[in-house]
Amino acid sequence: TECPCLLQFPQSLSDVGTLLEAQGFPEGYGLGVCKAWDEALTDPKSKAFSNCNGTTDQPTYCVAPWCYVDPAVCRIDKQVCKNAGGVIGSSTSPACRDKQMVESFILEERDLFFSFQTCGSLDTYSTTALQDNVAGSTMFATIVQGVNPPWTFPKGYTASDQFDADNEKFKGFSGVLIKTIDNITKQHDPPISVTLLDGWASQQSRDKWDSGYTACAMDVVVGKLDVCVGDFWVTPERLAIGVQFMIP
Repeated sequence: TECPCLLQFPQSLSDVGTLLEAQGFPEGYGLGVCKAWDEALTDPKSKAFSNCNGTTDQPTYCVAPWCYVDPAVCRIDKQVCKNAGGVIGSSTSPACRDKQMVESFILEERDLFFSFQTCGSLDTYSTTALQDNVAGSTMFATIVQGVNPPWTFPKGYTASDQFDADNEKFKGFSGVLIKTIDNITKQHDPPISVTLLDGWASQQSRDKWDSGYTACAMDVVVGKLDVCVGDFWVTPERLAIGVQFMIP
């Protein structure tokens, strides 16, 4: 991952482990591995105990895997990205693409951050998000595989609404949804570039969901993808994980 779990706290945070234990958190809390660290906390001294205490009505974030991360590694670094020949949002360098992380409130005097995205989890803990101008950035997308006219279909499929089947950007795919995404990218100055990834759902998300469609939606929610293009059904399950749908 481009935003890995901290194996140990850096020198500047060397006392954090001791401070966390003093507040009722278990030894090694948040370090080394993706884990639901707040599931069924047992010490009432911990700040999260009132919410994450193993009850059936505890918030969903209590059972979501996460870990502490290094913000210096996970933040966009515009200069490093530029030096690598990339643009913000591209995959040229890890410095070009922001990784989701949250500043911890447990030790407010410490520069401590954690990430659900690193662990392939949905962040239902954070209540705010910053929106940056997407002009000139890169959109990471996948397309539902197979023939799904008029929404998406591969090169060579005969249809009256054939749209630029030789468009390298979309690897020969055509259809109403492809045209919609293409028009959206061109509405910005400079335009949004598109990087089309092979396959259409990560193994990490497929391990969690039986449906490839829902797995692809999960990849969008946790930031592995910006858009998953296909004729999706709007189901309660997909709405529950926080994905947004666009109707062309």
